[in-house]
Amino acid sequence: MTATRAREQGYLVIADISGYTSFLTRTELEHAHGIVAELTQLVIARLGEPLRFVELEGDAVFAYAPAAAFADAERLLDIFEGCYVAFRLRLEEMRRATTCTCSACALMGALDLKFVAHLGSFILQQTPTGLKPLGPDVILVHRLLKNGVGEAFGTKAYALLTDALLERAGGTLGLPAHSERYDDLGEVRGRIADLAQAVARHREARIFVGHDEADLELVTPLPVPSSVAWEYHIDPRKRMRWQLDAREIEAKPNAAGRAGVGWESHCDHGAYTLVHRAVDWRPFDYLTLESTPVVRAPLTLPRSHSTFEFTEDGPGRCVVAMRVRAQERGLWTRLTMPLGIWLIRRQFRAHYEVLARVLEEDRREWSATSQPGSFADG
Repeated sequence: MTATRAREQGYLVIADISGYTSFLTRTELEHAHGIVAELTQLVIARLGEPLRFVELEGDAVFAYAPAAAFADAERLLDIFEGCYVAFRLRLEEMRRATTCTCSACALMGALDLKFVAHLGSFILQQTPTGLKPLGPDVILVHRLLKNGVGEAFGTKAYALLTDALLERAGGTLGLPAHSERYDDLGEVRGRIADLAQAVARHREARIFVGHDEADLELVTPLPVPSSVAWEYHIDPRKRMRWQLDAREIEAKPNAAGRAGVGWESHCDHGAYTLVHRAVDWRPFDYLTLESTPVVRAPLTLPRSHSTFEFTEDGPGRCVVAMRVRAQERGLWTRLTMPLGIWLIRRQFRAHYEVLARVLEEDRREWSATSQPGSFADG
């Protein structure tokens, strides 16, 4: 009996640099290649864990992730938006930094970036460069690169997410619908995210509690990259696994149906509920929450701003800095603040010890998924 690899469910992702072919053929090859190579390496780095790089296909980066890697498909869109913002900012930096007058340096601003993503099934084949997904859904996600999104939406900067993928997010994320039809695959339906909006949000005024203005700062290393740590800070099911004093945590999307500015988290602690509202949202750099207590007992809890800043700390690791500043600065708050700071510091030190253990357990589970030697008899 021949051993065959089991079929798996997972995310299939392609990031494609738009205008690549025209850019290379119309400009000086040496400079053009250097520009594209730098941008491609940036995209590969930003599409990191839990996504797994498969290969570079000319101007496109192909990656995948097992279905268990994302509890909510919206986190995948956060990765795309963060990658696109970094791509645009790097292009701007390169244009400002160069004094070269060659056509490649003059035209680099015409380059853009798009994504297509699908949730489907595949078989992983071992190749000399690593595991590679194979199957009809892999063909489908590659076929989606040829689409009419640009003409329909007037943009080259977008993410096309199939309905199969968005079903895992539990909705449409407020995104407009789009469909493509292929002779051999039939109709493929999905939604379109305009990535230029992510750049606009990135440029908005920031609300950030810095080191010098914080009443409390707690810095914690974690054994996962920032994108993973981020999800464990906002997903209610994941937070319940490490914030053990909470009875219930409920997340509510913003007016656009997304997690972002205006998103709320309601945390029931028994004697009181904390309503956290996102006032700044920069995946996967930092988020700032405005926290308002709803008290059911004779407690005094001030409203506060809390910034959670995520910084990469080497391959597969990050550091989270939690900084809290009370918004109410009256006499009673100043008198009770030392005790409150001590209690919150002790509470979150315990929380983060639990989170570190949870992340180690989950990372071992992810590592065991889709590894060579995971076979079923066929």
